[in-house]
Amino acid sequence: MKDKVKILYFMDGIGNGGGIQEMVIKWMQNIDREKFQIDILSYNRVNKDNFRERVAALGGKVFIIESFQNPKTFIKSIWQTKDFFHKNKYDILHAHSSSKAFFVMKYAKKYGVETRILHSHCASFVVNGAIPLMVAKALKKPTVNFATDYFACSVAAGNFLFGKEASDRIYYAHNGIDTSLFKPNHNTRQKVREELGIKDKYVIGHIGRFMPQKNHAFLIDIFKEVCLMETSSVLVLVGDGSLKESIEEKVKKLGISAKVIFLGKRNDVNEIVQAFDLLLMPSLFEGLPVTAVEAQACGVPCLFSSSISSDAAIIPNCAFLDLNESAEFWAKKSIGFRNNEREIDPHKYIKERGYDIKVETDKLSHYYLSKVNGGTL
Repeated sequence: MKDKVKILYFMDGIGNGGGIQEMVIKWMQNIDREKFQIDILSYNRVNKDNFRERVAALGGKVFIIESFQNPKTFIKSIWQTKDFFHKNKYDILHAHSSSKAFFVMKYAKKYGVETRILHSHCASFVVNGAIPLMVAKALKKPTVNFATDYFACSVAAGNFLFGKEASDRIYYAHNGIDTSLFKPNHNTRQKVREELGIKDKYVIGHIGRFMPQKNHAFLIDIFKEVCLMETSSVLVLVGDGSLKESIEEKVKKLGISAKVIFLGKRNDVNEIVQAFDLLLMPSLFEGLPVTAVEAQACGVPCLFSSSISSDAAIIPNCAFLDLNESAEFWAKKSIGFRNNEREIDPHKYIKERGYDIKVETDKLSHYYLSKVNGGTL
């Protein structure tokens, strides 16, 4: 038996329950761990959850270094990044980031990591403030130049980081899901609706961290208008994040607290989503949200902002709206889904479009193998 292929996944933070973190876990769960050793390198933006334990259970290690974005730790971050790649040898670096991966990509190249994958998960920079945005823009091209391989979760995400002219070089790694967990289930739908006390309601749902790009403030504005048009409506919000308290306060000020349910972070999203009549995502920008794929696999219609990649619409019962439209316009469109029939066999679309996690992980494994040992193991 030859040595395992050693792969390092880089992320700019862990413990947030975000889509990238969960996608990495799914890959690790489904890849052949007799052939691949996958570890995690992350900047020290760590929130408390069980991510480290989950990685360890799958045979991986988690390494933490300081972030160069913090002026107080800039020098330390450079030193730690350089030292890490000097001491640890990997066959492949798979960086789930854009400009924030600059020094990681740089020192990976310097210390002999021959395959350096840069993976775009978003169609815009995820930064706060003018100076961080300026730095991100300045480092974008140099970071891309250190990459040997281009990955993206969608066409929009790929165009953003690598440019349309590089489209023929991009490997599109679909955000696959476990289709055995996400499938239409009428009994689960009724059970969850009864548990939440929304059995006879029109249920609009949203799943995502409370952070700027998810645009929760506008989501609440839309739902306020929905309440004026459809008195039986409720809004179910799944997730945590830095903006949660401000959104809770806004809900109170608008007088709709009785109609908005904050569920926090959940481990049973595959059941919760069954209760939705509509998944509403007015995001400012996204790559391709996994939650949208999961919802559609359960037959749930979706209404997206046009800032989300068009690839997000997998089943026919989806639509896009421009964020320049009013909250009232969005509300009318949202209510229009009320009488739409749920997709009976959504999995035929999921599989046709390439969102089955087992199939996608198998493709990814073959890609990794093609980069080492002459393509065999």
